[in-house]
Amino acid sequence: MTEERHPFFTDSFVLESVKREDFAWILLEVFRREELEEIAKKTGVRPYGGIQFHKMSDWELADYVSDLAYDDAKLLKGLARRVRERLPDPLLGGRRLSGPQIDLLIELLRHLPYETTLPLVVRLLGDEDPKVRARTVDLIQGSCDLEEEAAKARATEEKAAVPEPAAAPDPVAEAKALAQAERERAEALARERQLHLEEAERSRRALDEARRRLGEANERIRALEEDVRRESDARREADRRAAEHKRVKEEALAPSEREAALRTDLDAARRQGEVLGEKLEWLEEQLALAQQEEEEAPSKPAETAEEEALAGRVAAFAARRGRRPSVLVIGGARKQYSHKPKFDALKARVGIEGEWEWADYDGWHRRMQRLRHEMDRRHDGLVILHWNRTTFTEKAREAAERADRLHRTVQYRGFLSLRRGLLDLLKQILDREEARG
Repeated sequence: MTEERHPFFTDSFVLESVKREDFAWILLEVFRREELEEIAKKTGVRPYGGIQFHKMSDWELADYVSDLAYDDAKLLKGLARRVRERLPDPLLGGRRLSGPQIDLLIELLRHLPYETTLPLVVRLLGDEDPKVRARTVDLIQGSCDLEEEAAKARATEEKAAVPEPAAAPDPVAEAKALAQAERERAEALARERQLHLEEAERSRRALDEARRRLGEANERIRALEEDVRRESDARREADRRAAEHKRVKEEALAPSEREAALRTDLDAARRQGEVLGEKLEWLEEQLALAQQEEEEAPSKPAETAEEEALAGRVAAFAARRGRRPSVLVIGGARKQYSHKPKFDALKARVGIEGEWEWADYDGWHRRMQRLRHEMDRRHDGLVILHWNRTTFTEKAREAAERADRLHRTVQYRGFLSLRRGLLDLLKQILDREEARG
């Protein structure tokens, strides 16, 4: 007993004893179609006529791989090894074969020489399963019938080789023979014609696919050419306008005309700068508002507990002072106007007074005198948002400190940042009031 499985099925055995069409049948029985397509693709050899593998029938694909194997010794050796790996090994003692394995092995033995596979047949005749023995007997009987038919054919050929006395020609037999020959020739021509038609159909499909891809490529090329043409036209138009503008300036005769042209350019540049400044300011505001989404909002229980604690301290403050604490918020723009209701709701929850006034970019100096008065008389704290002029922010801090009021500057990134700054300032106000007694 050798270690190699199925030593009878090797590449040399296939070349010497197995016909190409029988080997193609064996491949079709052992391998799935997907495996045969993978084997054919790995060879790198394209079928004649450019037909694709997935368009072949199962038998055409197996026959194609069989032809490649008989022409490539390395491929044939690999296929023989893979066939041996998938077939059962009945020569190993103590191994029971399953039904599908028996079916595959017996079907394989039908296409292999009887003399070479004799040890396998003997093993199957001694199998415990009566169905396996019965199928093996049928296989032997079929082989014997084939041998008997082959012997009769050889005897007929030998008998035909012995010259017999010339018999008188039979016109009817000759006519039948001619008719049979014509029929066979017509059938052969029909089969050949069918093969040519199938090949022409495959070629036509491949041509249609190539034409479709070519049309798509032409469409993409035309679209790109159109884009290039539009870009070129726009560039030429811009160059023409620049040249015309330069020519008009150079052709101006009087200095006053040149001065007027320069003033026009200066005004246009100034207006453009103002527009860009407004756009930049708007983008900065939008960025600040977008950043509020990244803030981690406090949990609801913690937020409520903090506000309830502050509300109790505010009530004690009001009992001592006879009024509730008040905070003034200055800054922000119209974009933050939608947050005003949240500010009012926060005041109501903690029980404080307060106002939120928007930033005044133009007349801040007129607002400063009123701010000093309000810090002296009305408010206990000041929250300054970053949407203010630097000079106004500094003057506002001075006014709060002069009135002995606490203040805080907040980088506004949404209402959560204002809430945090406002509550922290309120805690400082209450702490100082409680410390003073």
